[in-house]
Amino acid sequence: MKGLLLKDIYMAVKYCRLYVLMALIFALVSVWSDNLLFAAYPVLLASAVPVNLLAYDEKDKWALCAGALPVTRAQLVSVKYLMTLIALGISLLFAGLGLSVNALATGGAHVSALLSYLCLFFGAGLLCPALMLPIVFRLGVEKGRFVYICVLLLFFGLLSAAGVLGAAMGASFEALALSAGQIAGLLALMLLLCAALFAGSWLLSVRVYAKRDLPF
Repeated sequence: MKGLLLKDIYMAVKYCRLYVLMALIFALVSVWSDNLLFAAYPVLLASAVPVNLLAYDEKDKWALCAGALPVTRAQLVSVKYLMTLIALGISLLFAGLGLSVNALATGGAHVSALLSYLCLFFGAGLLCPALMLPIVFRLGVEKGRFVYICVLLLFFGLLSAAGVLGAAMGASFEALALSAGQIAGLLALMLLLCAALFAGSWLLSVRVYAKRDLPF
């Protein structure tokens, strides 16, 4: 498993360097912008990393090579989910730095607000690959590309809607007079649901890939 993870890390360093540059650029833009979409964009990029790694695997017929190695299909699936978590962690670091500098520059630095945004980003970052990966593992990257694009568009829509609704519902939250503990509880519930969906997606991908007839 360690060897599979190192192999994907090497591939990500070689083929996904542009993603890191783009994530850094959007994190810098978020320093001067109050639009959360700029801070959340690195999370979207992170969700695309495992799918791109799968595309290179299919192009190089990695499954044929892996079949001669002492690894299981469950491990081949699991390493992509682990890479998702690694990429998501890096993207959250960029997003957190951008939001922190923005908050300090505007005088609105609140640790609770920053943590709330990062929790929302983390939940969204788990949701997107949880929806995409089982389909990609079942159909392959080429056949699953249409679904992949639809999920990304949905993700963009949710982020945009979250920004609009967040501003519109600000007064509603104040009217409800939610305590910090209640808000933290809602965020914890959201994260728990997203984590459960991600774990379920992981198990589903293992099952569908184990039954898939590979064309090579």
